[in-house]
Amino acid sequence: MNGLLKGMKEINGYVERKEAIALWNALFENNLTELAKDSFQEDEAEVYFNPNSGYVFLSDDDYTTVMLNDDGKLDLFITTPDQGFEGFFDDIMEEMELNKEDREYMKDMATETLKEKYKEVLEVKE
Repeated sequence: MNGLLKGMKEINGYVERKEAIALWNALFENNLTELAKDSFQEDEAEVYFNPNSGYVFLSDDDYTTVMLNDDGKLDLFITTPDQGFEGFFDDIMEEMELNKEDREYMKDMATETLKEKYKEVLEVKE
């Protein structure tokens, strides 16, 4: 993870430190979405700050990343493999026009609840 600052001692800005604390609190309180609970290894969590994007996030040893969503829950932050769309699952599904490869990727990671919610969008057409 080049260019990223890892750990609280590297994060110096007040706003960024406050965000890092909010992330740790959400993790401590087990305030994760179903998708994040399925994908993120909580016991491997490290806090990071990306000075280029301004994002503060938690990442595990496999670089699975979670951030706080609008509901204040830790949610999986996704980058689609083909088109490179970034965001939370719901945002990508509602705002982006996914090609076949990215629809397959999203379908593979989706929980049963998400598969049902987005079944028409996730349908992979030949």
